This record gives sequence, C-alpha cells and structure tokens, in this order.
Amino acid sequence: MSNNKESKSEISTDLKYIKEAEMYQKIISDDSITQEELAERLGKSQSTIANKLRLLNLSPAVICKLAEYGLKERHARALVRIKDENLQLQAVNLVFEKKLNVPKTEDFVEKVLQKQKASS
Repeated sequence: MSNNKESKSEISTDLKYIKEAEMYQKIISDDSITQEELAERLGKSQSTIANKLRLLNLSPAVICKLAEYGLKERHARALVRIKDENLQLQAVNLVFEKKLNVPKTEDFVEKVLQKQKASS
C-alpha cells in the first residue's frame, strides 16, 4: 500500500507546475482579474503567468505522461506548442524514450512544427 502512496506523492510533486497553473486560472476566474493584475499580486511578470496558464492547453493524457515520466515544466512548455493532441502524446513519449533534455526537446518540437507546416 505504501508504494501506491509514494506513486501518488511523486505524481503530485511532478504536477506542481500544472497545479500552479490551475490555481492561477481559478484566481483569475473567481476574482475577475487580468493576468497582469494577478502578476502584480504575486510579484511576477505577466509573461510568467501567461506561460504557466498555457500549460493548461496540454491534453489530460499528456499531463499524465509528464507526471509519469517526471518531465519538467520546461519540457511541458515546449510540448504545448504542438496543438494536435495525438502529436503531443507521441512527442511526450518520444521525449521520455530518448531521454531528451529541454534544449533537445525544444529542437524536436520545432522540427515537428516545421514538418506540420510543410505538410499543410
């Protein structure tokens, strides 16, 4: 049973950046404020808030994989640039399988986007 608790704990820790984004979205919605106003309240830049909120555009399946694989927020920020959910999922799996660091993940995502652009 303790193994299950450890797994849940790891997943919560790995999803800290998603939980933070959800919290930002809730405050913005509940308090009817702008990203800029939230940024001022928190002593952060508006772009920091916007980048965090963008993570909520990842599909739930990709978010689960990010947690399962222990990938960091910067990996997620690179992956969110891919709009297609199936491509996001393929990409997150490949990033994990190939153990790509953040710069290599960003390069990989750029290639995916260029390929997508060329085929459309």
